[in-house]
Amino acid sequence: GEKILGAFFASNKPYIEIYYRNADPHDAASFRKCLAHEYMHYLHYVYADKKYDDAKKELKEALADFFGVLYSIHRGQKDDLKVAKARYDSWKKNFGTYWPYANAFYFYQVHCKAMKFSSDYKQYEDYGCIDKFIQVFRSTIYPDDAYKAMKEI
Repeated sequence: GEKILGAFFASNKPYIEIYYRNADPHDAASFRKCLAHEYMHYLHYVYADKKYDDAKKELKEALADFFGVLYSIHRGQKDDLKVAKARYDSWKKNFGTYWPYANAFYFYQVHCKAMKFSSDYKQYEDYGCIDKFIQVFRSTIYPDDAYKAMKEI
């Protein structure tokens, strides 16, 4: 499988660990995406409070992975875009499988249509992907509702 670059630990004092030995030390873009992903877990944990633990892994990983990729796209550097596109391709290939991260592909599905990958951040705003993401995030205080909202196409 793929090497884990980081992890979020929920506790009284939540923290993130980055496993810098698990990747090419010169691949800063992968570490940036990873840190954004783990930071989203932290934001979800703080916002949803006690409900974080009730959320399905598919929801947690979809929110975090989409956020990480969106961050990479927002940065817009060549290496960041390469990392974002590779992750998108993995989601698309594994969509509908047991792999929880692939659920991030739901954020590309708005208004009964799936948006194709774009390196233009503005297209995510225009298409409604970011609004959907925000709506799902806001509803994480009700994890089952958030999961249903994520899966709405």
